[in-house]
Amino acid sequence: MMRKTVVLGLAVVQAVLGVQAVWAAEDSNLDTYTLDTVVVTANRYEKPDVATAASTEIVTEKKIKDSGATNAQEALSKVSGMISDSSRAGGGAVNPFSNSEVEIRGTSGTLVLVNGMPLNLGNRYQLNDIPAENIKKIEVVKGGGAVLYGSEAIGGVINIITKDKRENTVKVGFGNHGRQNHGVTVQAGKLGVGYDYTKWGSLDRTSDYNGKYNNTGNSENNSFNANYRFDDKWAVNLSHNEGRSSVGYFSVADVLLQNSNSKTREDYAQLLYNDGSLRGNIYYNYANINRDAFGSATSGINKKTTWSNTEEKNSVLGGELQKLWDVKAGKFLLGGDFKREFFNYNKDSDANSEDYYRHIFSIFGSWDKDLDAKNNLTLSTRGTWTAASPNSDNFYNMSSQVQYLHKLDESQSLYASAGQSFKMPTFKQIYGGSIGGSGTSIEANPDIKPQTGVHYELGWKKIAGSHNWKAALFNEYIEDNISAYTIGKTNSYQYNNEDLRNTGIEFSCAIDKGEGWNYNYGLTYQNPEVRSKSFDWEHKYGKVQLTGGVGYAKDKWRASLQANYLADRYMLLSSGAHEATKPYLLTSLNVTYAMDKRQEFNLTVDNLLDREDNMGHTGTYYYTAPVNFLLSYKYKF
Repeated sequence: MMRKTVVLGLAVVQAVLGVQAVWAAEDSNLDTYTLDTVVVTANRYEKPDVATAASTEIVTEKKIKDSGATNAQEALSKVSGMISDSSRAGGGAVNPFSNSEVEIRGTSGTLVLVNGMPLNLGNRYQLNDIPAENIKKIEVVKGGGAVLYGSEAIGGVINIITKDKRENTVKVGFGNHGRQNHGVTVQAGKLGVGYDYTKWGSLDRTSDYNGKYNNTGNSENNSFNANYRFDDKWAVNLSHNEGRSSVGYFSVADVLLQNSNSKTREDYAQLLYNDGSLRGNIYYNYANINRDAFGSATSGINKKTTWSNTEEKNSVLGGELQKLWDVKAGKFLLGGDFKREFFNYNKDSDANSEDYYRHIFSIFGSWDKDLDAKNNLTLSTRGTWTAASPNSDNFYNMSSQVQYLHKLDESQSLYASAGQSFKMPTFKQIYGGSIGGSGTSIEANPDIKPQTGVHYELGWKKIAGSHNWKAALFNEYIEDNISAYTIGKTNSYQYNNEDLRNTGIEFSCAIDKGEGWNYNYGLTYQNPEVRSKSFDWEHKYGKVQLTGGVGYAKDKWRASLQANYLADRYMLLSSGAHEATKPYLLTSLNVTYAMDKRQEFNLTVDNLLDREDNMGHTGTYYYTAPVNFLLSYKYKF
């Protein structure tokens, strides 16, 4: 497999080098893509993107604004090589309490950060809780082997960097299907505050599973956030989110089987320090999900014959510190972090519900050395271990990574990378809990193992005038990949280990031609497969992904059209046998008219073709929302 991968990689490199002269002939006066564009996440310190030996994507504030995205989930839905489970057209979750899970390169396991703070709580993160108005940029590092970040980074890393200073704005927005989006941001000296309100009305047939279908009722979310910058080094960020949603579960005969009402609360606080060479981060992250379910399976529509209540609490208290030395021998990075994880699952006010705790310690470091003017070598390693886990379920892992980069010139580079990854089971996966508001339960599996992976990548980057080109060939093998399977034909799940492998190629290009026009397109071809004790290698997710868009800006007008197409798709069912499912096509149109420097109108339309596409990949069919729009007005004061 690796021999074929290397041969294919060399062929790709040869192909792109063969046409580089053509690209270099583009208008050199266009400097939209500058060589000093930096990424922080890949190496944990600033480094030019073209000199970074990793597949990266930078979603700038401008890109977010031009796309019409209202939150982080919608902004990431346009990124090439990424897919989102259980989402509506445009990327936001229909049910705000479902996991806004992101898969990168066919792997379920992405570490999501906010200013370097882990957002993952028990494999869950709510990207639609982060308003677009509060985002400075999003950095995406694709692929595993990001050993500097440890567990959860098996598919890649997403770092959402929020704004230090905001505009004073107020907005109101209304659309069909009961959509609303209102908000206000205020900057008063060193203090910035924001509030965002999002609402959806009722939607029919949002999912199908095991002879049942779901309708969602009104859902809404309130998001409060604030930041205070003491000086150039110290800052504090705060966030509070509350939401609610209802879901009805019906039989094929339209009999109401169950109605579930959910409430969620999420809070985080972080204290940041950065003087360039020394960085620190102390944080607290908390989530509470409460669900009430009423059933009437055999007694007629709306007759409440059963009742259940579940409450799940997750929290992490942690901190990290890192130091960078830039000396003649190279750049040396040394750091460590600590986490105290907490989990509690309570059903029907069970007085015997148990609290679970564990402590996670990590030490990481890297050596970054310029061998000469054109060649760079980076070595990284990380050790992770747990303590005080229930029943002595402690884990230990040591992972390493080697990266080599060769500069063809100042605007073009080739790189190769080989690294390991590691992901430990969550408390819910080990000790059980709940999935969603249907009363679905997760059975405990104390024998579940951590998953470990090996990842290889060959890549090429080039900036040529108005063009920004990127290509990557990757291969990965993940042992003991953690995945959920149903138990028989019940509503119970259990997490078990399987193996996962994937080989693929990515290619993308962003173009700014001047005179108001810009374009982007991307292609990912891959072959993700899984294998368990009960079945041999089966296809999963999708093999072919195409992304693309066009934008235009002139005078007071700005518009963009984006599309995301995933084909050759498979559903991996609980029985193990895969099932082919039709491609999905997500489309989004955004048009903005600025009346003057203070006022603007914005129209966003999602699912332009009004398709009913299945977004799920693992047994449940989640459907895109019908064609929907949001018309908003923003005033700057």
